[in-house]
This record gives sequence, C-alpha cells and structure tokens, in this order.
Amino acid sequence: MEQIRYLKQKEKQNTRQMYETIFAEDSKEFVDYYYQWKIKDNQMVVLEDSKGYEVMMHLNPYTICISGRQEEVPYIVAVATRPDCRRQGKMQQVMERVLRDLQQQHCPFAFLLPANPAYYYGQGFVFASEGEKKVEKEQGKEVEWNCIPLDGMNHRQMQQAVEVANAILAEEYDMYIHRDVAYYERLVQEVRSEQGEVLLIESEGKNIGILSYGKDEQAEIKEFLLSGQQMGNRQDICDRIFGKNGWKEEEMRMMFRITDLQAFSGMLKGKNEVWKISVKDEIVPENNGTWRIEWNSKGGSVTKVSEEDMENEAEVLQKLDISEVTEKIVKKMSIFIREWG
Repeated sequence: MEQIRYLKQKEKQNTRQMYETIFAEDSKEFVDYYYQWKIKDNQMVVLEDSKGYEVMMHLNPYTICISGRQEEVPYIVAVATRPDCRRQGKMQQVMERVLRDLQQQHCPFAFLLPANPAYYYGQGFVFASEGEKKVEKEQGKEVEWNCIPLDGMNHRQMQQAVEVANAILAEEYDMYIHRDVAYYERLVQEVRSEQGEVLLIESEGKNIGILSYGKDEQAEIKEFLLSGQQMGNRQDICDRIFGKNGWKEEEMRMMFRITDLQAFSGMLKGKNEVWKISVKDEIVPENNGTWRIEWNSKGGSVTKVSEEDMENEAEVLQKLDISEVTEKIVKKMSIFIREWG
C-alpha cells in the first residue's frame, strides 16, 4: 500500500542510491558532501510502496530575510520519481501534501531551481528575477585588493565575513538568504566538492566582498557579493583571478510559490498600497477567498473579508490565481536568492 511520509533522520541515507541513479550528473564528491552536510537538518518526504521509494523530495531549510524580518523557508530540491512510476501523478500527490503542510506551519513560501519549469507552473510556481536593487551605486574607482580563502579562517574571521555579506545584501535587496558562520562553513565544503573556493575580497584592510565559485573547464561564479561602491571593479577582479576568458557566471533563475498568503503578505513593506483580491488556489484551500492587503513603510496588514463586503466598496475587485498573486508580489521586490543544494 502506498503512503506519503517524512523520513526519520536514520532513514535519510537510504535515499542515496535513488539520488545517485536519478541525478547521475552529480559527481561522487558532491553527493558525498550533500549526504554529509545537507541531510543534517533537512526534511525528506517520500511516497513509498512495498518495493521502496517511488518519489522523493527534499526540503532544505534556509533563513530568509524579508524586509528586515527573518523566516525559515524551504528550498525544494532533489525532486525525483522512480522511472517505472513516472507520468502517473505520484509527484503531484507529494507536492500537494508538502504545500499543504507548509501552510499549516504558516510558512510564507517555498522556492526551487526548476529542471522542468512547465511542470512547476502547474503547481503555482512562478519565476522571479533578481529585480532592481534598492539603491543604485556609482561605479567604483580602481582599488588595490587581494583575496583570502575562507577555508581555514578562525571563527572570528568567518564572523567578519558574514557581517560583510549580510550588510551588502541588506543594503541592496528586499529579500535574501541570511548568512551565518554555518552557512559559509557548509558553502566552503560544497564548492570544494566542485574544485572551487570561497574567497574573501579585501582592500585597504577592509573586507569588501565574497566570491564563491566551482571549477570545470572554466570557473563558474556561483555568487559574487561586492560592496556597492566597488561594483565597478567586479569584472576586473574576476579577470585577474581567473583570466579574461577563464570564468563565467552561473545563470540561476529561481521559482517561488506562496504557501501561506496571509503570512507572506504580512511580512512585506513598501510604499502605501492597497490590493483587494479574490484568490483561487487549487492546492492550498486556506489561500482561497477575498483579501484586503495593505502595505506601507512599516509593514503589511492582511484581512480576509466577505466578497459581498468588498464589492460594496468603490475599488475594483481583482480575481487572481495563486500563481498570479505570487508573481504580482515578487515583482514588487528586489530579490537575491541563489542556491544549489
């Protein structure tokens, strides 16, 4: 008999064979890293029968900063279906269960890096670009700089690197993944599995940025955070480290899906704005209904009202699918979320 369930910690290693079979493009070094580091605090959801796992999905937790507030949000990854179980709606069952569970936990949204975007559109996910930064910076003057590998740094040095990264992100973006020492310790191990490094960029005794990359034929820049006044030196730094034709920036477009409309909308800040919307969500029924959402510089206010009361007001009531609502909200924000595992 089939059942959907969350694996216990001691069972997680049992999914490795399925992972290696379906994600054969991942190196042994990366899979070793993943099953040593990522499964420590993630959740794994499976659909299983008497033969074993038919479907698996990993929920890797990240602390997201949204308009100055922090919330733990899952990155959905390692989404896999056993070959003999494909095209039978089994993954759909697992995704629906996960999205409903996240709403019950009042988790505002989930995100993923899609292998097949068309599939996730049907689940209410939409793409979000990184968007316009909150502030525009002038091109920096050329400066002397050097880079120092994070690997081997002591805790105090790592903490200083963390502070630099979070300060850059907070200045430039409305939503981003919060960094801490554990985040960078894990990232060092991840890029090491791809023959790469995480480098602290230093100039005139000050930390000005962090660069992480993996390496194949070229260096693949996963992330380069550089303080705004130094942005004009970005290409020069990469050229001097890797050579002019020795690097490329990895393209990474994430998809987002609201799981709890009330929780997410209440976290946002922005210019004074009121939305009056009727929402349809085929998967998470708690998001259905008529909502009055108001934002200002201090935060969001979300109220569920009757459609009759709303229609008595002068403003037009918008009728939107949950994917349209998600897209409408993320377009309001400058977002920097780039993750791999």
